[in-house]
Amino acid sequence: MNKTVKVKYERPDTQRLKITEKGDLIDLCIDSFILVNGLPVYGNPEEHEVLPGGVITVSLGVAMEIPNGYRANVYPRSSLFSKLGLTLTNSVGIIDNSYKGNEDYWLAVLKNDSRKYITLKRHMRVLQFEIVPVLTKEFSFEEVTVLETKDRGGYGSTGLY
Repeated sequence: MNKTVKVKYERPDTQRLKITEKGDLIDLCIDSFILVNGLPVYGNPEEHEVLPGGVITVSLGVAMEIPNGYRANVYPRSSLFSKLGLTLTNSVGIIDNSYKGNEDYWLAVLKNDSRKYITLKRHMRVLQFEIVPVLTKEFSFEEVTVLETKDRGGYGSTGLY
């Protein structure tokens, strides 16, 4: 079943979303530079340099009307860190279906975790997303005083047997 997602692009030359045969996720590109280290970005609108340890907020140039019962998960592209030294500061971005207004353009905050200056260019593919169902409303919560399953070792039990 094919569902429709309404997409509004921020400007006429914003990169259009494309579903390809190469993979299941859809690329997101830098459309504009908003903030660097919390301050407004001035200068060249086509590229911006991020110093080591610096943080930059970029617009991805899209606003979407995601259908009820779905959300978008936004991930870094696999080479974002290995090639550029950048990380998506919230690791995975979650865009729920209530963020769908006319001016609700998707943003991303990227951190330069490398030891070098990084030059970002407009239209660079930096992130990717998928639209997934949200099952939360199919559940209810029942308050109990005891959970009857065996403990697994608590928080931080990775690597323990």
